[in-house]
Amino acid sequence: MRRGFVYLKPTRVLYVRAKGPYPTSAAAAWHGLVDWLARYGAENELRVGYGIARDDPAQVPAEDCRFEACIEVPFGLEAAAAEDLAIQNLPGGPYARHCHTGSLDDISTAFTVQRARWAAATGVTLDTRRPLVTLYLSHPLRNDKLRCDLCTPVASQSEQSEAA
Repeated sequence: MRRGFVYLKPTRVLYVRAKGPYPTSAAAAWHGLVDWLARYGAENELRVGYGIARDDPAQVPAEDCRFEACIEVPFGLEAAAAEDLAIQNLPGGPYARHCHTGSLDDISTAFTVQRARWAAATGVTLDTRRPLVTLYLSHPLRNDKLRCDLCTPVASQSEQSEAA
C-alpha cells in the first residue's frame, strides 16, 4: 500500500452524475460517460478519469449519495459536452493519496480506512469541505484489476492554523 500526498490542480471537467450507493452509482455514472464518449467517437479521451464522491455515506443515506464520473473536457467537444452533460471545475488543493488496485466495489472500504484509521493515526486534518476524488489510471469499467489513486482532501497548514 503506497501512501503519500499530492496537490490536485483545479481542472475543468465534464461529468455524469448518478445517485445511490457508491458501487452502484459509480458504475452507472461511468457507463453514462463512456456511452457519451462512444457517441462522439472519443473513447480514447478516457485516459485519466476522475471520480468525485460528494457525500459521506456515514452521514447521508446511501440512496442519496452523489457520484460524478469526470474527464477533462475533450478538445473540440466542449459545445457538445455543454449541451449534453454538465461541466465543472475539479476542486483543487492538497490530498492524501493511496494507490489502489482492485475492484470498484473495494474503493469505498479503502476510502473508509484512509479517512478513519490512517488520518487519525498520522494526525492529518481532513478537509470536509471538498469531496473525495478517485483518479482512475485504468479504464473505470474494467473492474478486475482497476488501478487508481484514492485522494482524500486534507487541510493545508494555513487552513489548520486558521481553524485553531
